[in-house]
Amino acid sequence: MKKTLLTLACACLAGSTLAQTPGATDYKGNQFTNLSANGTWLIESGLESIRVYNTETGKFYDYIGNEGESYSAGLGSNVITENGTAVGASANGAVIFKDGKITPLPMLTGQGSTMNGANSITPDGKRIVGFLAYDGADMGGANMMTYPVIWTQKEDGSYECKALPFPNKDYVGLEPQSVLATDISADGKRIVVQVTSNDGFVVYPILLTENADGTWQQQLKGTSKLWNAEKLALIGKAPVEPKEPKATDYFSEEDYVTYNKAIQEYAQAYEDYQNGLIGFEEVPPNPEYNQSNYISDPAKKAEFTAASQSYELASSQYWEDYYAFQEKLKGVTYGTSYAYNNALISANGKYLGSTLQWADERGLESSCTPAVITLDSEKDNVKEADLKNNLTTSITNDGMLVHAAPFNETTRSSYIMPANADKSMAIDEWLKAEGRDDLNKFLDENYRFNVEKITVDEENNQNITTVEDSLVSGTCFFTPDGKKMVSFMYDSFSDLNNYRSYTLDLTSKPSGIEDALANTEIEGEVIAREYFNLQGQRIAAPVSGLYLEKVTTTKGVFTFKRLK
Repeated sequence: MKKTLLTLACACLAGSTLAQTPGATDYKGNQFTNLSANGTWLIESGLESIRVYNTETGKFYDYIGNEGESYSAGLGSNVITENGTAVGASANGAVIFKDGKITPLPMLTGQGSTMNGANSITPDGKRIVGFLAYDGADMGGANMMTYPVIWTQKEDGSYECKALPFPNKDYVGLEPQSVLATDISADGKRIVVQVTSNDGFVVYPILLTENADGTWQQQLKGTSKLWNAEKLALIGKAPVEPKEPKATDYFSEEDYVTYNKAIQEYAQAYEDYQNGLIGFEEVPPNPEYNQSNYISDPAKKAEFTAASQSYELASSQYWEDYYAFQEKLKGVTYGTSYAYNNALISANGKYLGSTLQWADERGLESSCTPAVITLDSEKDNVKEADLKNNLTTSITNDGMLVHAAPFNETTRSSYIMPANADKSMAIDEWLKAEGRDDLNKFLDENYRFNVEKITVDEENNQNITTVEDSLVSGTCFFTPDGKKMVSFMYDSFSDLNNYRSYTLDLTSKPSGIEDALANTEIEGEVIAREYFNLQGQRIAAPVSGLYLEKVTTTKGVFTFKRLK
């Protein structure tokens, strides 16, 4: 789909207009990206601000920073509690958003870093998980950048921060690039941690389960889709890249003074050259490229020279070993990874939803498939959805997987893979199966557009076709019971040209349906009761939503439409 997107900040601050029908509400001008477990609270996250909305009172809470400050919501399933407390990040650290106030969470490290954040909070607000940066860590550094943490609420309402356990080596035996906690179960006893490998190409989940004594058990999950564990164990560990010696480590205090003075003189001369005051030939060499020249102690200089020579030999051997190991690795890995920041746990802690990614034949990263991992299975139980180019957005308590396409766009349509099903269905198909034609009518009236669809052929030629009256259902997020949802999309199809959102409530009474108890008169003695879904298929027991009940008595057969 081809669209022009508005920045998140503009969308977040835009005024909203609200339209309601029974069980559905349309919000024009809002980009709600998650909801509380009871469906009462909605949250939207822009580039600079957070907005929280109470659907019962109609009140907005805006969290807008001062100039230079920005806020974002967490990326887990449970971002906001049933009383409207939300978690996320500022430019300076992890924070809580509550009752219009922003409260920083305590930090162990990472002060001043932008690589800190809170991702998920339990419904009672007693536990929060996220990640902190190591002191001095940066995006271009060679060392591990972040580690997972948990904040636990104390009796006085404040929070205590502790580091969570995590593997200090990735799947090939090297230091991970980053490790962060992405989500937490409702009881706070299960946490999903996401590991990014040393080279940054492989992302995979680890499940932390709290033991009775308060310690945490670590388990790899879903990795059977990434590598063959038996073969991986046979190829050994990856070679470790040697560290290049730094000349500054051999400086004396006087050497540092001389070196820093040379840096200042170089900076001034280069500025003078740029201003046309001197010629380039008068600019001295940059001291940063000749640091060893400033080691005044001959013994220290000889020591540095020897260390540098040893490094050159070790580096040459490392790259030889590295390429040999990569060849071995090709035979045990599948070229796949889980999507970064996309590891969601169901509220009951039984399922993990994520998205598998791999490069397609043209080297593009557009090939991705939603997947659900059954956490309590003895074997590594991963079930992939039947659709590609989809991003996982929710996983419910019964294992229902919600996903949206296209993967890399903001305006999407969502699909449902019900628990124990092998095929996904579009939202409107799922609503029909749930007996909610009234909610489908709402979508038909508000979210059908003429959409330009772009396809790319084998020769990378783009073809544009117009699909008339196409349902654009947006990116959907569900409550743990799968009964309430919120969705957002960017509407470039109408005159709105802005973000819009809607909510659906499957616990609401379907419009146009008579009270399920209105017609209950049965003549004669009941012999048997049978139940059917709205497609006429026999079911073992009444299900949530609409169903048919067939009652056989001594006086005849009676059929009723029921609502549970």
